[in-house]
Amino acid sequence: MITVEEVSLQYGDRVLFDDVNLSLSNKYRYIVVGANGTGKSTFLTLLAGEMTPTIGSITRAKACQIGWMKQVLHLYDEMPIVNVVILGREELWEALQAKEQLLQRPHWTDEDSNRLAKFEERINRLGGYRAEADAEALLIGLGISSEKHREPLKQFSGGWKMRVLLAQLLFNNPDILLLDEPTNYLDIDTIAWFEKYLIDTYQGMIIAVSHDQRFLENIGTCVLDIDYGQILAYPGTYSQFLNKKAEIVEQKEKEHARLEEKVAKMERFIERFGAKATKASQANARKKMIEKIVWPDIGISSRRSPQFGFVQKTRSGQIPIKAKQLCKIFDPDILIGPLDLEIHRGERIAFIGKNGGGKTTMIKMLTSQLLPDEGSVALGHQVDISIFHQEHKHLFTGDETILAWLEKETVGLTEEKRRQILGRLLFRPEDTNKKIFMLSGGEMARLLLAKIMLAGANILVLDEPTNHLDLEAKEALASALIAFPGTVIFVSHDRYFIQKVATKVLEVNRDVIKEVK
Repeated sequence: MITVEEVSLQYGDRVLFDDVNLSLSNKYRYIVVGANGTGKSTFLTLLAGEMTPTIGSITRAKACQIGWMKQVLHLYDEMPIVNVVILGREELWEALQAKEQLLQRPHWTDEDSNRLAKFEERINRLGGYRAEADAEALLIGLGISSEKHREPLKQFSGGWKMRVLLAQLLFNNPDILLLDEPTNYLDIDTIAWFEKYLIDTYQGMIIAVSHDQRFLENIGTCVLDIDYGQILAYPGTYSQFLNKKAEIVEQKEKEHARLEEKVAKMERFIERFGAKATKASQANARKKMIEKIVWPDIGISSRRSPQFGFVQKTRSGQIPIKAKQLCKIFDPDILIGPLDLEIHRGERIAFIGKNGGGKTTMIKMLTSQLLPDEGSVALGHQVDISIFHQEHKHLFTGDETILAWLEKETVGLTEEKRRQILGRLLFRPEDTNKKIFMLSGGEMARLLLAKIMLAGANILVLDEPTNHLDLEAKEALASALIAFPGTVIFVSHDRYFIQKVATKVLEVNRDVIKEVK
């Protein structure tokens, strides 16, 4: 369905990938993986035809319809969300609008009657008489209840707007579905519904970029790996790809070591006998053998893992936080709580649940960022809290540099110590003078985590810390949190991260809070 022939893409002096040859079909559900900055989203842009490669060509099957989620929601702010979804099928929407305009005419002619009949036939052919029901089914599947389907889009927050946009994309049922981080704003239940839809219902080709390891594992049947300046296809699941790639690298390294040993042995022979007439011919033969050796191309991987590490300056008491009948009342109909919870030192507690269910509200009350309306929170002995905010852009000003911001936030430390931590989190020396406004979401997240590493707190509160981190950074963060001797409280929708890190999981759904075993 899509053929990629000898494609190269270059930005200035930097080559993202070179001589890429792929044949993509709906036989597979493709997942695109690679380190941040290697060109995953750019590759989708090339496949969509919105960018031209530096060299090579990309061809698509004729009449092939591509669906690509774009963030243009402001265009639909005044529309009821069910109409926003139906708008995804443009030809149908135009026919429905034309019919509606025709019906508004005060006087009819025979020609108008004929036009109406044609519109009716066209709408029927395009599935228009079941469109509203299909659109509502998608919205419900994405967690938007039926009573909200007639509300204008502007009433919804950014995360819910993204769900509506996803429903619009799926409603059109394109031949090729390009998904760039589709799970970022979805809760666990909605992600599960979306995975089932992609696997059981959708029949076209899927090409997805994601940092959600469980999502990749569940939907992917072929991995497109961007690394070493190449894009290579690995049929199979994501875990099978990891094993296969590790096996290939190991084989290359073993072959490289074997050849090094062989060359060293021949060089010792040449050095010992090269000057002797009786052995000169044998020494020359070995020189020629060394020159003809083909070394395995190990190359340098673009994948790099930050070195997270959290230490506590002082140890908290055995019970750092204790909550009793903790509640927040936003209006007579919205109650978050009550919660009775005793957190023990060293626990790692995950709060999960649907968007809007109160996860962030609850951890804010537990850590004294928000006053409860009922109940109480008692902080234990020597409690020191450091917080990672889900929405953290307000913590930065555009005019500051990375190093200047970190200096302001970590008073009393040496510049050498700050630079050391920044280096561990993959900021190059020249990056430290970069302005904050130039940072990507992943860089901002790593900078905030650098501050937390330097703070030395004994309780870490992390609200969606993995949203903008790549797979390598997520894995490194999970390992660092497991090794941390203090207490961790976090909110996440990343199922793999939760399973790996949490010692206790609490599901928050407003007035229903329960432990998940």
